[in-house]
Amino acid sequence: MSKYDNIRNSFDEIRRCYLALCPESEIIQKLGISRRTFDRYRSEFPEFKVLIEECREEAERKAAEEVENALLKRATGYETGGDDSRHIPPDVRAAIFYLKNRRPGKWRDRHEVAVPELAPIRLTLEESSL
Repeated sequence: MSKYDNIRNSFDEIRRCYLALCPESEIIQKLGISRRTFDRYRSEFPEFKVLIEECREEAERKAAEEVENALLKRATGYETGGDDSRHIPPDVRAAIFYLKNRRPGKWRDRHEVAVPELAPIRLTLEESSL
């Protein structure tokens, strides 16, 4: 059994690690290979390359959703859970940032205004005026 066969048997674990937002260096270390070997496998084995690309995209989507949810929570305020529950008030900067990015047509700072084009102006000089 080759080293790559061990990697192939670890595809589910690799996917779980990416989705847990583990750094790629940590995933490589768990696989027991070097960065160079990881990159070589990715170029030599199309199935491995596809797995890595899909995992990265899915992890990026998941991370973006988590950040969006955290930003919205911070913008609107929230209650902490547990025995020591307390209210965290809304953060105005987070609300502004959220609105500017989610509804730029309504909330951006700069609005573009269309100005109709003016007719060209022609200047002529007469000899008598010189």
